[in-house]
Amino acid sequence: MSRAPRFRPAVWWLAGAALAVVLHASGPGLRVVTGPWRLAGGVPFLWGIVEILRGVRYLARHGATHTLEAPTALVTDGPFARSRNPIYVAMTLALVGVAVALGSVWALGGPLAFVWVLDRSIVPWEEERLAAAFGETYAAYRAHVRRWL
Repeated sequence: MSRAPRFRPAVWWLAGAALAVVLHASGPGLRVVTGPWRLAGGVPFLWGIVEILRGVRYLARHGATHTLEAPTALVTDGPFARSRNPIYVAMTLALVGVAVALGSVWALGGPLAFVWVLDRSIVPWEEERLAAAFGETYAAYRAHVRRWL
């Protein structure tokens, strides 16, 4: 089994937001969203936050644990019926909202880096643990529901 992640996904999410701000501030002036249109970033940001809370509530309702704890339940309904990682999708959506609000192409580096880290380290580790804990049930779920969207 691969090595456990050092940080919870929420830490990587905050790092993605910070990276978006740093890249925006230090990158050349490629502003693609300007003026009041930058307020439109609030829509994906708030939608992402609502979906994060919805996903966490589903996990709690089913008695499922968080990332760094041993899996106790396999949740396959609600938002987990459309994506194996709906909370991570929602976190990415919120980060895209931050990038839109900042208005620069460079700010998209934050959400891209967040997805890359999760896809390369946290998600495979979680999938290994779920496969070990739930065997064929998880294999069937994995065969029918996409990792992201």
